Amino acid sequence: MHLAVNGWHLATEPHGLHALHLLETLGRLATAGEVRLSLFHPEGPVPALPDGVEAWPIPAESGPLHRLQFEQRTFPRAAAASGAELVLYPYAAAPLRAGLPAVVCLSLEAHRRRSPLERLREALGVAGMRGAAVVLACSDLPATAAAAGLPLVRIPPMVSAAFRATPAEGDDMVLAHHGLEPGYVLCLAPRIEQLPLLLAAWSWVEGSMGDSVPLVLVGLSREAQEDAEAWSRRLHMDPGALWFLNEPRLEDLPGLYRGATLFLHPGESETGQELRWALATGCAIAGVEDPATAAIVEQAAYLTAPGDARSLGSAILTLLVEEEMAALLRRKALLRARAYHGEAPLQAFLAALCGAAGP
Repeated sequence: MHLAVNGWHLATEPHGLHALHLLETLGRLATAGEVRLSLFHPEGPVPALPDGVEAWPIPAESGPLHRLQFEQRTFPRAAAASGAELVLYPYAAAPLRAGLPAVVCLSLEAHRRRSPLERLREALGVAGMRGAAVVLACSDLPATAAAAGLPLVRIPPMVSAAFRATPAEGDDMVLAHHGLEPGYVLCLAPRIEQLPLLLAAWSWVEGSMGDSVPLVLVGLSREAQEDAEAWSRRLHMDPGALWFLNEPRLEDLPGLYRGATLFLHPGESETGQELRWALATGCAIAGVEDPATAAIVEQAAYLTAPGDARSLGSAILTLLVEEEMAALLRRKALLRARAYHGEAPLQAFLAALCGAAGP
């Protein structure tokens, strides 16, 4: 089976959650040996691809208009010309006229400000999903009104075997490369509008513990880092209270998770995969509650009400100080993640692809 994959995020946001999750998915599919994988992306540098994945760069610029053209015309036409049998959109969008069966991975809805052109692109992508061959949704996510009427297939969540609680040989090298020592709080790729709440909550922690336990913010854009630094100065934080790792590599993430005392989650997510990585590595989790987050973690996290910085700060402090409670959440996390590894999730994904491709 020849699968053409939309790699927009790998070229435009190579260190964001969509890109990291896509790289993980491609790596898992490549191990199956049953699928020829062709990744189509806008011209320019992309992260190293897993073995067995062919890169097909396409002339395309960044921005909402060019993304709309890439999703609706450029990518599906290039995929058809390559001889692919179906196209994969790893987020909630599909072309109105694909020319090939389309498989869509249903991503989470995140509320953010969008331009009229971005809203138009999203509306066309959602309309295209109604004509998709299959729309895949992870079985640990709640049903949403957006999925009504779609050709939905629920499959178990799939996590790379590298995300395990057992320490790996290269973990020390990963931390040393980034100048870290074990015992930090990890937060992966929060959106810029989530930073004020996170940093207001962290000010309660920093005021009690100083910079002995830093908050490591991973995958921020340069603009977001500048905003975070401005907010930290406004809150009179010690400069050592925050660390920034702006260009994470997928292969470093398991070690970064295992080196953390706590994983901090800001609530709304684009994929939910960063929570599954935390569960699979046995992290204690503190975060902001929303329906998708609560469905993914169930009882394996300390979640607080949206917008309540003081409660979130209290949750972080509780898990840093009360080891028994943190240990209980770590055990629950590993129980929750038992089904992530193994062949069942991968085989369910492959079966969905085969069903979409047809005879």
